Amino acid sequence: MNLKSAIKKRDSKAIRAALAAGEEVGYDELTTAFAQPDSVLALLLEQGAVKLDDKDENPLHWLGYEIRSNYPQAARLSRAKGGPEPAAITALKHKADLLVAAGAKLDWEGVVRCGRYADAERMLAKNPKLAKQRIADESPSTIAAYGGAWDISELIKRIAKGGAVFDAKKAEKTLTTWATKAIAAYAKSHRGETVRRLAFDFDSEGTLTLNADTGKAIRPGDYSASQFADLDTALLDELCALGARALELLVSVARGIEATKLPIATTKDFKVLVFDHDDQEKQALARRGT
Repeated sequence: MNLKSAIKKRDSKAIRAALAAGEEVGYDELTTAFAQPDSVLALLLEQGAVKLDDKDENPLHWLGYEIRSNYPQAARLSRAKGGPEPAAITALKHKADLLVAAGAKLDWEGVVRCGRYADAERMLAKNPKLAKQRIADESPSTIAAYGGAWDISELIKRIAKGGAVFDAKKAEKTLTTWATKAIAAYAKSHRGETVRRLAFDFDSEGTLTLNADTGKAIRPGDYSASQFADLDTALLDELCALGARALELLVSVARGIEATKLPIATTKDFKVLVFDHDDQEKQALARRGT
């Protein structure tokens, strides 16, 4: 059995035998391994069979090609609006972690193709010129978008226009402070009420509201206390530019608020949700992993 067949069958004994016989891991073998469970790639890395330092054959670039070619168009477009990422794509991106941990060179192209937002932020903060550095004759923002990494695509566009890297930690702190004050004000004017849901209602066109419900409404527009706080700051412009990543940031804020002692009475199934404006509750619950 040759190495590619052994990888496809996930036969660790046959993989070791093929490597011992002198077979090498090239593009076909590695991309076949990308389609298998992590354990197969981990075995190849453990055996030292994957070339990690070859400038012309960076395995992270190959992985990026697989992400792009296997990303369904409908799912990619849905992702731009905060939709879930296909499990198969998430599995592919996780293999980038294995490669990086093993010593693969994490260059700009690999970061963009594999959708590694934190690394993109770090690199752009150090060298903003990367935002205009074409990759394989395409703009990096285009490559990121084709790989479903709309957050990186928007980040690159912002930096290319002279903007700064978004400070997520600072933004989360600012949003938490804003929401906490709004909830405290709401509590004073709605004494005696028991709240089932608080919700951030984000419209990427330019609004972020905080809403409360004491009943069983399924979208913020129908909440019993709809829009009791409205964010109107420069931060909102930055959130709009973030696209799907803004929703992820808001989920983090929501979880933090939910974990604190609030000045309002709440039901047993109380949750703080994040809506992408036209969502209903099932989408908001899925976003937070509930």
